[in-house]
Amino acid sequence: PLALDPEGSVVEKALEEVQSAVFAPLAKAQLRSQRWAAASASGGEGDQVLVPRDAGLQLPLVLKHLPPEGGEYLRRAVRCFCVRRAQGPSLVSLGAALAAIVRDCLPMPLDRWPLGVWPLLEELAALGAGAELPELALKAWAAYSRGARTQSASTLGSKILSVLEHCAPRLPPSHAAGLADELCERLAGLEMTAVEAAAAMRVLEQLRAAGLAPGVAAWRDSLLKSIESSLAGVAKQQKARQQQGATDLQRIESHIFLLGELALVGQDLARFPNSLVSCLQGLAAGEGGTLPKAEQQGTRASSLRAKAVAALGKLCLSQEALAKRSVELFVFFLGPAEPLEVRNIALIVLSDLCVQYTSLVDRFVLHLADLLRDQAELLRRQSACILASLLSENFIKFRGGLMYRLLFALSDTSAEVRNLVECTFERVLLPRTPGLFSQIAVGAMCALNGWAGHPSFQGAEGNAHFSLASYPGRRAVAYRFMLG
Repeated sequence: PLALDPEGSVVEKALEEVQSAVFAPLAKAQLRSQRWAAASASGGEGDQVLVPRDAGLQLPLVLKHLPPEGGEYLRRAVRCFCVRRAQGPSLVSLGAALAAIVRDCLPMPLDRWPLGVWPLLEELAALGAGAELPELALKAWAAYSRGARTQSASTLGSKILSVLEHCAPRLPPSHAAGLADELCERLAGLEMTAVEAAAAMRVLEQLRAAGLAPGVAAWRDSLLKSIESSLAGVAKQQKARQQQGATDLQRIESHIFLLGELALVGQDLARFPNSLVSCLQGLAAGEGGTLPKAEQQGTRASSLRAKAVAALGKLCLSQEALAKRSVELFVFFLGPAEPLEVRNIALIVLSDLCVQYTSLVDRFVLHLADLLRDQAELLRRQSACILASLLSENFIKFRGGLMYRLLFALSDTSAEVRNLVECTFERVLLPRTPGLFSQIAVGAMCALNGWAGHPSFQGAEGNAHFSLASYPGRRAVAYRFMLG
């Protein structure tokens, strides 16, 4: 709707809207903030002008109501403006406006800090713009560390650390060392939420790679030993039939998460003993004894297993030999007898492994596609998204059983899942092969009707669970899309 000029591209029109709705108001917010600060500093004669520090902090409405995924789109807009620098605001002016807003936020309570400015600051830091960003990000982190943090404020902490991640090589050595010591201490003490811990790990890796925190490597080894001791203690308690308390379970889950993050960052330092991997595999498989009996089949057990499966997957991404030994275990976790959380995480892990080790997972692609008929809509939607992504990047091929399973999903009872599969055909498969449906029409009809009577069209073989012979209405939905 915004592309009103037939001569202009959609991208250019969209960037104009972003500039008028976001970037231009940001510059005005900076000027307004400066005027309020000046008014607060100089009162009239005999009068005291008490102006709230945040009185001039009036951000664009779009930043105040930005959805979680909106930050990524704002970052892309900044990148596009960098390419079209003559048309948009310069990095210097945008960085100055954002820096002024952050400086105004420093004395405020954390719950009043705007989250929308941090994705923009992160992108500017990644582009190397803003000479004052490293110092400003450090001050923001110090204010965040001193402030009264709540669970919802952890998102703010992770965003500040994401900016520091890109600014790390430009930090003064003394400040970098102090920051590294603080992050190491808080991580080892399990004082951070998951999103904060993941961002802190990346900051430490950047500091280590820049030579500003040489002690990080030794700290990693120490933390790894602590995690191994914790998980080994779980295994001993399993053998002794002892149960874990709620506090112990929270500590175990935190250690499992940190283990996965250690595998993702600093892969040149990733050395995990077989005993540690065995303990993790046991937790992923759900060996009994770690939970009170009332919870062993409940949500807490599923959550612990899902975290262990995710951590094991991260270890596999850094060690191909381990991935070869574990890929069939992840496929097993897709089975209908497993909890929903475990199946969902196993599906995501197999997707990541397919990208990194394509030939290793290729023979199990049909197991991923089997979830297109699962009773849980979440798994059907997740499977459709993952298959679409892998097909678009050519990690898997549209052939054989996968072809008929996707045709089956064209008639999914969920409109959202059905739309995902339709988009996969319209935007990925059909542009590559315009005559696709005419080529597979006969085979598709045989497969969807569960008929294998013709020797040349055996699509129904091995796809009995994806037959729509008893559902004429759903068959009509699939045929209608193919004919349209």
